[in-house]
Amino acid sequence: MEKPEGVVYFFAILLGICAGLLENRIEDFLVTVVFILAATTVLGFIRPRRPWRWMVAVAIWVPLAEVAAYVHWSQRPDRSQIWACGFAFVAGTVGCLSGAFGRKGVNELLKKP
Repeated sequence: MEKPEGVVYFFAILLGICAGLLENRIEDFLVTVVFILAATTVLGFIRPRRPWRWMVAVAIWVPLAEVAAYVHWSQRPDRSQIWACGFAFVAGTVGCLSGAFGRKGVNELLKKP
């Protein structure tokens, strides 16, 4: 049974906010990248059609969280943190595409002859 698209988008935005908070609180970008990779893989597997939207819905929150931390909490990011925000999109792209291709593979394996 198909879930409504709004529920999946809400879940994606919630995961993106968690990724942004994870980056600001832990300040270990490897943990954030693994979280984004896992989140977008699951979303790409759930909804394999147009998987790029999950990358955008999740990864955009990392740079937005950096900007919010700069404006509201006066946290000064260094250059590596600014460049690392771009890698969130790379990890999101890899995750959503691997989830979509994984779903296609599972569908192909379970297809009845």
